[in-house]
Amino acid sequence: TRGDLREAVGRGPAPARHGAGRDALVVAQVMLALVLLVGSGLLFRSVQRLLAVEAGFDAPGLVSMQIQASGARLEDDSTRLRFFAAALEEVRQVPGVAAAALTSQVPLSGDDDRYGLHLDPAPEADPGELNFGTYRYAVSPGYLQTMGIPLLRGRWLGAADQAGAPRVALVSASLARRRFPGIDPIGRRIRVGSPESRPYTIVGVVADVKQVSLALDEGEAVYVPVSQWHFVDRVLSLVVRAQGEPGRLVPAIRSAVWSVDPDQAVVRVATMDDLVTASAEDRRFAL
Repeated sequence: TRGDLREAVGRGPAPARHGAGRDALVVAQVMLALVLLVGSGLLFRSVQRLLAVEAGFDAPGLVSMQIQASGARLEDDSTRLRFFAAALEEVRQVPGVAAAALTSQVPLSGDDDRYGLHLDPAPEADPGELNFGTYRYAVSPGYLQTMGIPLLRGRWLGAADQAGAPRVALVSASLARRRFPGIDPIGRRIRVGSPESRPYTIVGVVADVKQVSLALDEGEAVYVPVSQWHFVDRVLSLVVRAQGEPGRLVPAIRSAVWSVDPDQAVVRVATMDDLVTASAEDRRFAL
């Protein structure tokens, strides 16, 4: 910091002479550093945007678990339906449970249950079903309210929508936009699965839900009552909204199901927050 810098430099060793190869390596190093910096910045922004995507439901406070009905006692549809209804009622009585419902598949859980959907009658401008089909949710009354999925038009599925009553269904907003452009879907009839199957009347439109991944566009979906589907699923999932920490209720919920039938498996327990986070896990790992 003091003295004559030129004099000090002059007494130092002669500067080394570097060849063109060393210069090229320095340039390459700077280029690679820039590429990594820009790439990591873009990936970081991608993860941020992904985590900011709306899943279509209110994840905090929700826990899900799968009930696998098996055994000779539950071979026929009516017996399985009574078992699931009784188990759901027991779960609703567990202290700390604010709401509970059943569904044939849980968003972001890896479930991928799709069927063809046919309009009855099909208008001339109908674009037809998508190649990958429509997500089919067989649900109990209160499922959409428990999940926090908004109702956009019409009414919810209710307790009166049981086997023997007129068949009703809810459709997602994306399905309503694509299959009923410029038309009110309420009151229209659809057939889910076989074109010859018994039709459902649309009574409501609900918000889109991310089923496969936060990174993918919402799939078209239809929601039908468990008791009005062509058969009663052997595997249904419980979704439970807790008044506090949802993970703490898991042992009590299992016990409630087993109080109806201790031989049935209760598996694949996960909070909806965990499922949302896991949907972005690949990008998190890459980052």
